[in-house]
Amino acid sequence: MEKDGFELYAAGDTVVAVRGGVKRRILHLLQERAMGFEDIVRATGRVKSTISKHMKDLEDDGLIASFPAREDRRKKGYILVARPLGRSSKRSYKLDRRTRQHIARSLEGGGSFLTALLRSIRYRFDSLGMDVEPMLYHLGREIGEVIGEGMGSVDLEGLMEEVAAFWKEQGLGTVTVLEWEPLTFLVTDCYECSNMPDVGRTLCAFDEGILEAIFLARLGKEYRVKELECWGTGYTHCKYLALPL
Repeated sequence: MEKDGFELYAAGDTVVAVRGGVKRRILHLLQERAMGFEDIVRATGRVKSTISKHMKDLEDDGLIASFPAREDRRKKGYILVARPLGRSSKRSYKLDRRTRQHIARSLEGGGSFLTALLRSIRYRFDSLGMDVEPMLYHLGREIGEVIGEGMGSVDLEGLMEEVAAFWKEQGLGTVTVLEWEPLTFLVTDCYECSNMPDVGRTLCAFDEGILEAIFLARLGKEYRVKELECWGTGYTHCKYLALPL
């Protein structure tokens, strides 16, 4: 975590920038689950007085909310109520240049103009040092809920067949399952990152969110979907691992 970086959260109708490393660590912990005060102290390795001050600041800013702990109502538990929007990152001029090339190529009939347009918007943020993957991930979760409602399978193999068919029909790429235990699959010709340069990180957080929401909607179980390989990390495909929680 960059000491001098920042993260943006939507809290009600306000956008809040969080800069402190400890505060950001607390918010990361609460993105995973609700936690008690003592658990947060242990996880951060800081003294209680420091964490107490940070928790008050975060609650005053509308980023978190407290509630009486079930096992002891004299103690507090905390949940994240704000939505992650983005974070500072190293500026990536490679992505900006490549998206401009894609726009020019699409206008000459060499690809989808809409895809190139959407890429140019997203990767312009990267060129300015703003990583919007948290927002894209959460948007993907919302869209995935809708997609999942339209599917019918209630078993993993049947659902992956539906996912592969949907990806192909919508021009999102070709899905191929490599292993079932643990579920590992490839996406080739990815609409989001194909032909993008190696920038040292994966680029498909939006799809991670979509897939997680589809699994939850159809299987009734939370999965963590993680992109392991991507055009953004020097590969010519996207490789995903999906683990039930």
